[in-house]
Amino acid sequence: MEINGYNTTGPNPDDHNTTGLYPDDHNITRSNTDDHNTAGLYPDDYNITGPNTDDHNTAGLYPDDHNIKGPNADDHNTAGLYPDDHNITGPNTDDHNTAGSNPDDHNTTGFKPDDHNKTGSKPDLHNTAGPIQMTTTQQG
Repeated sequence: MEINGYNTTGPNPDDHNTTGLYPDDHNITRSNTDDHNTAGLYPDDYNITGPNTDDHNTAGLYPDDHNIKGPNADDHNTAGLYPDDHNITGPNTDDHNTAGSNPDDHNTTGFKPDDHNKTGSKPDLHNTAGPIQMTTTQQG
């Protein structure tokens, strides 16, 4: 049963407003979507485009996990770790703030707060505790 299921397009849509569970699950276009607002868990999980995305707001963990484009995006805000992990474009992005574990484009314990708004696949752009110092060598 669908109540107020609106503006959901594409094949195999699983974006519904069923018995009030997904009130904000709207304006999502693509196939095989798994973006829901189940029991109020994903209130900001909207305006996401691209196939096979795994962009959710589960139990309020990913409040800024929206406006993410590209296939196979794994851009989340888990337990408040990635507050700036949004507005990321490109396939297979691994831009997270993972509590200091394997930081590849992360905001790890406050060291890389400006590491967002990246374009391309697997960018390795960081702002790690200050600017990168460029060095040159001279050959005599």
